[in-house]
Amino acid sequence: MGLLVVFGLTLTIVAIFFAPMARVRSSQISTLLVVMSLLLAGEAAAGTLAINLIQYGNPLTSQQTGYLVTAVILFTGTLSGIFLMATAVQLTPESENRSTPVRVMLMIHQMVVVGIAAYATALGFEIAWVTLLAMTAHMMVMWSVAGAMMAAEAPTMTPRIRRELPGTFLGRLFLIWFTPGPATGYVFAIVNLVAGALVMNQIFDQVLRLPDARTIGPSSASNRMVVMLSISYLCVGMAGVRVIITILRARNTVRVGVGMAAMAVVMLLMAIVPYSIGLHWNDYRQYPYSLWQITNWVWTLQLASSNNLPKIALWFVVFMGCLAFAVHLLLLGRIVLPQRLVTPKRVLEERKRMQKNPSEPPELIDPLGLGTDAEPV
Repeated sequence: MGLLVVFGLTLTIVAIFFAPMARVRSSQISTLLVVMSLLLAGEAAAGTLAINLIQYGNPLTSQQTGYLVTAVILFTGTLSGIFLMATAVQLTPESENRSTPVRVMLMIHQMVVVGIAAYATALGFEIAWVTLLAMTAHMMVMWSVAGAMMAAEAPTMTPRIRRELPGTFLGRLFLIWFTPGPATGYVFAIVNLVAGALVMNQIFDQVLRLPDARTIGPSSASNRMVVMLSISYLCVGMAGVRVIITILRARNTVRVGVGMAAMAVVMLLMAIVPYSIGLHWNDYRQYPYSLWQITNWVWTLQLASSNNLPKIALWFVVFMGCLAFAVHLLLLGRIVLPQRLVTPKRVLEERKRMQKNPSEPPELIDPLGLGTDAEPV
């Protein structure tokens, strides 16, 4: 019953998230098909797990079962919170701050992911190793999608949002990255991804020191290489998304969902273009890896996973990622430091009056001088 409740609530929240995305009939049909596919996949997974539990029982100990229940509740709860916040964002006017709640939930979810991986070290090598790999992969995918969407946010801020910006030095230093905008979103995603990867690396060292830890061969070094390369490629990919969205926004209105499509295009071109050029240069025959394939992240990650990647290629990719991030920081300028606006006196008086009499409707403001008899539009 608990399994059904968790699956039911999570899938319901996911379906609610897709509901406001459908604006026209064609997108409604596509959204319906996606939701139905997710429901069928969830039903198959829950049914398979339930049948195995009925037939073979629970193979876990009481400590492992308690950990699994707690981890599932925390993971699905915070992930559902992200979807709920994203749903509310789609229904919120553009004049409001629609980015900060989602970023706060993303950070909370990452803390839960890191906590799940850290606590798994108390349950033995097998569970800790599988949990660490799964949570690291989830963290990489999550920040890839979220970073691409944040890089596609509108760069402008309404006066209402600017009135809520932090005013102190420390507040602007630490809280400015939660404010809307592609510049702050890029930095927010990369910094959180790097911080999460560093913590996961420490957990990885603890897993290798467990009493029942076995030798896992070259993967102990290759896993670190794969994570470093993935973060570096994401730095370059998100920078490319910012460039594409800036070009598109010059003539069109761009939604944040376009950021994921732009990210897919950038990563696809980074892999296909150098491989196609090398294939044509070698008369369409197989050829070995070289530094000319440095942007080909598929081939590079494949070699890194088997610990066959040259060290110079590793550090060159890391340098590319650091360079993209540094150039982004240097070109921020005053975009990332918008000045806080003073709240108008009339707004402050209206808020005080509403706090004293919350049931009283707000007074209509007549900026055009039409008189009290004019009907609001």
